[in-house]
Amino acid sequence: MEHMKLDVIVTAEEGNEGVVVYANNADDLINLIASLDSRDRIIIAFDIFLLNEEIIRVLKDDKVCGVLLLRNESSISDVKRLDVGFSEDAVCPNEQFDISRKCENRWNEHGALLPEGFRFINWKKPIFVIENYTEIDIIRNFYYEAFNKRNLKEDVLCSARMKHFMRAAGNAQICLQRQRLFYGFSDSLISLCDLLGQDLFM
Repeated sequence: MEHMKLDVIVTAEEGNEGVVVYANNADDLINLIASLDSRDRIIIAFDIFLLNEEIIRVLKDDKVCGVLLLRNESSISDVKRLDVGFSEDAVCPNEQFDISRKCENRWNEHGALLPEGFRFINWKKPIFVIENYTEIDIIRNFYYEAFNKRNLKEDVLCSARMKHFMRAAGNAQICLQRQRLFYGFSDSLISLCDLLGQDLFM
């Protein structure tokens, strides 16, 4: 049985496993996924600043069983990329919690990856953000470059397992319902629907 939490993580208890691949740019990412056989399963790693609506659509492919978003700001050479917003929320954050349920102030329009919000997508696969330079280097150079770059059809490939099993979350809708239920009825802060964060230990 699979479970999902609002932070887009759905994984079987034993984790999602796939061959580690790295995409240097959006075209490489799109072409790589399109070229895979229907039986192939990959965990794809790429620069978090490449995320846009087209990439998000491609990542929903069943061949992609996990996503590693690499956030290494020290390697960003193009200053314009720093101006790209990265907000998991919608253009109208907290609209679903508002009494009127109307979007009256689109204050997150520049930052939102998607109008409806990146974190409200039912991905059915784990997605981790990695900010540690050493881990990013290991993924790029030791997993992908050393073993998988030359030929993804080899018998011996480097694969990884992404595991972050959520026992009680259910799915994004259930998570939001539970958060609404507990919000205001408790003295403690209850955060059932966690945001993306650095969760990966390789």
